[in-house]
Amino acid sequence: MTHTAFKSALWTRNFWRSLGWQQFAICFLVLGIFLRTLGYVAGGSLELDELNLTRNLFSRSFADLFKPLDYNQIAPVGWLFLQKAALDIWSNIDYSARFPAFVFGVAGVALMYVAAKRTLQAPGVFLTVAVMALSPFAIRYSFFVKPYTGDIFFSLLVLFLALDLIRCERPSILRLMPFLFAGLIGVILSFPVVILLASAGSALFLKALITRDNRLVVSTVAISLAWLLLFLSIYLMMPSNSSGVVSWMREEAWDNTFAPIPFTSLSSLIWYPSNLLNKMSYLFSSEGGVFAGLLYLVGLFHLYTSSRYEALVLLTFPLIIALLISILHLYPFEDRLILYLLPMFVLGIGYGFDYLITESRQTFLAPLLLGIGLVIALGWKAFSGFNQPFPPFATENVHPAMQVLSEEAMPDDLVYVYYGAIPAHRIYSGRYDTVSELETVDGRTPQFDWNCYLMDVQKLRNKGRVWVFFSVIRRSEDKIFLNTVKRISTIVEEYRFQGVRLLLLDFADDKADVSLLLQNMKEPDEAICRGYWS
Repeated sequence: MTHTAFKSALWTRNFWRSLGWQQFAICFLVLGIFLRTLGYVAGGSLELDELNLTRNLFSRSFADLFKPLDYNQIAPVGWLFLQKAALDIWSNIDYSARFPAFVFGVAGVALMYVAAKRTLQAPGVFLTVAVMALSPFAIRYSFFVKPYTGDIFFSLLVLFLALDLIRCERPSILRLMPFLFAGLIGVILSFPVVILLASAGSALFLKALITRDNRLVVSTVAISLAWLLLFLSIYLMMPSNSSGVVSWMREEAWDNTFAPIPFTSLSSLIWYPSNLLNKMSYLFSSEGGVFAGLLYLVGLFHLYTSSRYEALVLLTFPLIIALLISILHLYPFEDRLILYLLPMFVLGIGYGFDYLITESRQTFLAPLLLGIGLVIALGWKAFSGFNQPFPPFATENVHPAMQVLSEEAMPDDLVYVYYGAIPAHRIYSGRYDTVSELETVDGRTPQFDWNCYLMDVQKLRNKGRVWVFFSVIRRSEDKIFLNTVKRISTIVEEYRFQGVRLLLLDFADDKADVSLLLQNMKEPDEAICRGYWS
């Protein structure tokens, strides 16, 4: 390296040191909390999955939450208790239903800062906090009625406490207590936390063997048994037909998300690297996934070469166990359902960045650019998500449509609710003047039997003014419906909102003979017509 290049690298190192990694970490901590708060405050109406789960909470007592949930929903009972308590205390559904996810989302960023400060050097603290703060799906699910931010929080809490115990020469019983209670609370509030608990118990047991600490061996086994007994108790208390929901998810919703048995075919071997790369792209954006994967592998290499085997177990076993239970079809290796692995990857990335920054002398700029590249990629995805309606930030806002119905509908008007919009109509109609009092026809899905739609059309003939309310529209079914009814109705008004379409049709007189359209209609099966989400 030339003298000029060396001076440039030295200047870059000193520049970053003068600014301070700590200051950058705090800036990203604040930014992460701000982005989650912004999304929570600005969030629109609940989406389909949120609505279906919330409908269960409105119609049940706390005791009834131990019974099977409707609409193919399943969630940890402790988290359901938090959700219902929030809904009972705060009447604004959009905010109360999302409040537990928001609290865990903000707490996750703050906990990452604390955990990184205790386990990593300054560069690693900066990068882990920045990555956690800007993770698009960690942001998105901080204002979504699902327990994923709780999964992230408890996974990180278990990792943090386990790393803290590993660093301690001989942890006392008193110091083990937070570890025990974090696991017990986590089992109640999060399904996948048991994977982290198994990994943490293994890491602590390995430490006990290495240090020949018999007291720690006994303590680790006792704590693990306590976690296991609670987990089995909750599992056995789960309603019998919850297994039906899981079976439906395995066979239909998540059919392609279970890992194949390795070495049985070439495709089974290809599945693992390709899916791991896809998951890194999901968690850290398509542009930053490669950067994140490289830093994570460097972090594991650093832990191995420095003989920190307990930490290595802690940051690899969750992934291994996740793949194993996916092979056994016990839990899918699916995008949002593996968000609990995010803290493990982020901490591994922090170790890798620390190692590269510390070991690089004349090539300081290369690891710096690697870390900054990951931050820029995540930041681009996160900030773009707030400006463009694409996943994970796409939402459907039914409030403007409800407001139009409330202000412009006449007492004798009829409301036809597209089957995908039924959950939203059920939740929100009672919160707008006059909307709940209008006569309503619930639509059916034509996905499996076209006669379901024809029966709906038959019901609307000669009904006069009909408001047609569409949301969660599948396969352009709104256009198909309009093409069907345009022969017997006239479009009076049309309103389009984000993900929502509202039309006022006049069915006063048939414009043409529609007998040919309806004469061959056969009575369809009502269950097929309704679809699982309505």
